[in-house]
Amino acid sequence: MASPDRIAYFNGRFVPEREVLVPFRDRGFKYGDAVFDTTRTFAHRVFKLREHVERLYRSLRYLRIDPGLASGAMIDITEEVLRRNLPLLEPDEDYWVTQRVSRGIEAAYRNVWPQDGATVIVECVPLPLRERATLYRDGIRVMTPSVRRTPPQALSPRVKTHNYLNMIAGDLGGGDPARREGPRPLRRVQRRRGVPHVDEPLYLPGRERQRRADRDRRARAPDAAAHRGLLPVRRLRLRGAVSETAGLSTQETSPRPEAHRKCGMISRP
Repeated sequence: MASPDRIAYFNGRFVPEREVLVPFRDRGFKYGDAVFDTTRTFAHRVFKLREHVERLYRSLRYLRIDPGLASGAMIDITEEVLRRNLPLLEPDEDYWVTQRVSRGIEAAYRNVWPQDGATVIVECVPLPLRERATLYRDGIRVMTPSVRRTPPQALSPRVKTHNYLNMIAGDLGGGDPARREGPRPLRRVQRRRGVPHVDEPLYLPGRERQRRADRDRRARAPDAAAHRGLLPVRRLRLRGAVSETAGLSTQETSPRPEAHRKCGMISRP
């Protein structure tokens, strides 16, 4: 590197990286209440910047953080940060390029830090190619930790947040071949001839999960016929048969009577 003085964008200004000082009252520091997105350069050219910024703004919408900048302005700022830092790269080096946005400082503390709105940082750092060269040469040791990943019902895995404690705990916990899996599926459909087999966990939003659970409970009740008008019916055509997935009956449409017995009801676990 020709010089360590890289330039970063920090709340409206382009400043030396050492001057990017985030108050300890910032919610990103206190709670991990922040999102980021990172791309990289190839031969000093940034890779799919627009797509990465679009993903950043999806994460921002998920956490309801207003960065105070349109996505086009974020792209322009990122390109300017990269332009100012490219002279510091050697010909065989490349950058990681990152945008970081936190919710900012809580209103109760703005008398000390007069900042309104989100904290926005755009920065870049050289890829650690030299440090990782042995991984390309010798491979990577992989282990399965005993620490579970955060389940998708709790936090969307599509959101890139600043909270990496789950993965850090996995790194510290070491390997364990008896890793516990995540939550069991809400429902499983048993394998039967001519009937699709569902083996993957079924993760549903709370309201939809409760609706389906109520529907299944009514279907198993002795007076299920009385609820017939309340249950949604979805038909699945299989080898000439029509199955009602509400779990009440199977209506035969094939001239072969054995098709009805083979197909059966497909929604009961």
